[in-house]
Amino acid sequence: MSAKTITASNSSSHPSLATLPPELLLEIIPQISYSPESLLSLILTSRNLHNLIKSHEYSLTRSITHHQIPQKQQTNYFPSLDQITTFANLSTYHTRLQVLSNLVDKYPSLGSNNKSDPATHTHHHCPSCSSSTLWLLNPRWSTLHKTGLLLLYRLQDQGSYCHKVALLNGLPAISLACMLLALLAQNRILRASGLLETLPKIEGNRWWESFGGGTKEEEERRRKLIEMRETEMVCEEMGLKFGVGFYGSLFEGLYETEDEGEKKESWARKALETELASLPYLQTAFFPCCGAPRPPTLTSCLRRAFAAKCHCQFSEIERKLWEVLSNTALDEVDETLMGKIVRGEEDVGKGGMRRIF
Repeated sequence: MSAKTITASNSSSHPSLATLPPELLLEIIPQISYSPESLLSLILTSRNLHNLIKSHEYSLTRSITHHQIPQKQQTNYFPSLDQITTFANLSTYHTRLQVLSNLVDKYPSLGSNNKSDPATHTHHHCPSCSSSTLWLLNPRWSTLHKTGLLLLYRLQDQGSYCHKVALLNGLPAISLACMLLALLAQNRILRASGLLETLPKIEGNRWWESFGGGTKEEEERRRKLIEMRETEMVCEEMGLKFGVGFYGSLFEGLYETEDEGEKKESWARKALETELASLPYLQTAFFPCCGAPRPPTLTSCLRRAFAAKCHCQFSEIERKLWEVLSNTALDEVDETLMGKIVRGEEDVGKGGMRRIF
């Protein structure tokens, strides 16, 4: 049963839905497939139904949660999210699941190539082994990618920069590796989609540029690769800062309003363009105004924490990433194990063996 069906029957010659006893309505509503839109449709059906739903918000929310959300899913997926006791909590939960599902569905596009981008004409190769992108299309990696996205949600819930850094420093190596995998996969998906090419280029000279010799074509190719990596680096930082919703909004891209026919940019694209425009300024080691040192980026903090947990150098991070995630204990990750990784439990992976690259 859907809210549209109830609304349609209410507007026909049948008796009004609002004439049903409140006790019966309170039993029917939790059985209706929930979405923020369906709940709004019910509220707008009649004034009596609006008052009933609003006055029983807590009990209806708990009942909808009981009937429609699998047991322990919240503790496995979003352990840092507030308990679902209001319609606002329920809407947040539903939106997160929807965005998560959309991004997980895009994971197979890792194997596609953007023909207009020379950087994607050949399969990406793991820096630590000779396996191609097709290796990453194995279901085990898709599950770990989803786990990493859930960890980005947990990082988002920390709020302040200091709390996020504290969480990164407290997570075990497997949790950090899943987060790194999610960021790397999202960059690859963005590159394959061609979305990164539509962003404005960074203007002006950057002090860290060093192209070296070669022909003009080779210099141009190196410049494009550097610009692409700069954009991906900023995307990683924005993903750590704003959470999974950043990628969800970025994929929405431009859309056309039905009434005005004007193209509007998503908030993620606007934020990304602003960050790219100020990148040369942000890459300086000190604040120009006071000379104080800048705090490390969240991307840097994530990699430092992972390097510290694995006792490796920065140059070894990607090799260690695949080594940690190749643990045989992660070959079959169910929701219970996924929840342990998201919560950062230390015993994950202790019963397995690592494959060496």
